[in-house]
Amino acid sequence: FNTLLLSWWGAWVLARWNHGEKDLLIHQGILPKSPPEFYEPDRLRFKGEKRRSPITGVEGEKYFPQLNRFIRIIVSLCVSLFITFAMLASVVGCGFLGVWLSRDYDPLAESTMIGIINMLVACLNFAQIAIFGAIYKKVAMKLTIWENHRTYAQHNASYAMKSVVFQCINAYASTIYNAMFKVLVEGNVSPVPLNSCANLARWDTAAEIEAHYVGQCSTAEECSRVCVYEYVNKQLLVLLLLQVLKCFVRFGTDFGKHVLNSRKKEQKDDPDV
Repeated sequence: FNTLLLSWWGAWVLARWNHGEKDLLIHQGILPKSPPEFYEPDRLRFKGEKRRSPITGVEGEKYFPQLNRFIRIIVSLCVSLFITFAMLASVVGCGFLGVWLSRDYDPLAESTMIGIINMLVACLNFAQIAIFGAIYKKVAMKLTIWENHRTYAQHNASYAMKSVVFQCINAYASTIYNAMFKVLVEGNVSPVPLNSCANLARWDTAAEIEAHYVGQCSTAEECSRVCVYEYVNKQLLVLLLLQVLKCFVRFGTDFGKHVLNSRKKEQKDDPDV
């Protein structure tokens, strides 16, 4: 919500600023100049049948039917939705995996093992974010090229829309699921009475909650904080792993480039090497 609000606010401020600049020019007796028209050339990889242009009469204009492009966009949307639903299913699957692995452990007596299971689930969530992000990055580019947009602006806008929407859902799906839907989905199947936000859905009264959280909290409100702490720890672990992986990838990429450049320089200086 904060991201959408900032996006709308930035666009609104820019539009108001442009409108104010035009009003200022009019009050000073200066007519605002409209930007010159610019006709963007076709993409080099744009494919179509050559024909005489019905507007300019020039031979050799490439033509691709709008209906065909619309069909391709619909197919691309279906493929994107399929990958998105597969990603969401993997998020829910990680949650159920954590419930299944915790079924034989007593959270009070074996809290360390429960913590290890929670860390394992967080690592799986991290892997899911990284894998689906890498897969869809390539799929989105293939789909955008296949849609056969005429101009680079249309091509880049289509690719940006796919990538931004999917990466946003992929990055925040686990957070939203754990914060809002974990109770509804896992509340009736979790066998573990502690250390799970889904367990609060089983008990209707504060006394029942407190009875099941004996030894960890004294009130229902404090028991709810236990769930929040578990959720926050998972998300912090995912963010930490993501940043560590980015650092290793960046370091490995830069180190590999340095080694290759050094070898090329040595071969250039000494051909016998």
